Amino acid sequence: METVFFAFLVTLLVIYGFKAFLSFQNYKNTVLTILFPNFLEYFFRTEIRKNASYSSALAKKIGEHRISFAMMQNKKNEPTSRFVILFFNKGIALISYFNPNGSLQGKTDDHSWIIHRQDKNYKMLNPVNDLQQYHKHLAALFPESEILKLIAVPDETDIGRVNCIYICHYQNLIEKLILSDITSTINYEENFNRFHKNRKVNML
Repeated sequence: METVFFAFLVTLLVIYGFKAFLSFQNYKNTVLTILFPNFLEYFFRTEIRKNASYSSALAKKIGEHRISFAMMQNKKNEPTSRFVILFFNKGIALISYFNPNGSLQGKTDDHSWIIHRQDKNYKMLNPVNDLQQYHKHLAALFPESEILKLIAVPDETDIGRVNCIYICHYQNLIEKLILSDITSTINYEENFNRFHKNRKVNML
């Protein structure tokens, strides 16, 4: 009996160890490190409770809220943008996030931005395009709520050559939420539920 229990325990540890490894790849160097106080809570909410719509750390900073995750895809079903949609007492925050692994250069209206990495330049699609497109979808769904648009990148990313009002570092994200002057006549919980009933994109 003890052998069976031990084998079951080892199997369980292996399974959740592998899940933890995969989850950590999604967690590290992303905006999730700011939204959740630590990886343990993120893993517990995503893999154990299967509900990552709430963060204890975020609740202390901005009050009651709900979190959703979404992405946009191209015609080949490849992800082009990943989003956090944050429903809180002020309204809705649409946060596009990515890690360029280098410095950025670009303007709001440019077709492409440039990533400078190890003495080489790489083009990427301007993230504002997907941000604006997804914003239109949310604005149609939530006419009673204002939507704060943000593009968040890691703190070590040099954004000095980016001329775009939406971009910010992870470390400034909470301050942006607190100082925003958006408003909503609809409760954050109602907005959250409406979003999940009408969503048109895949969950992350």
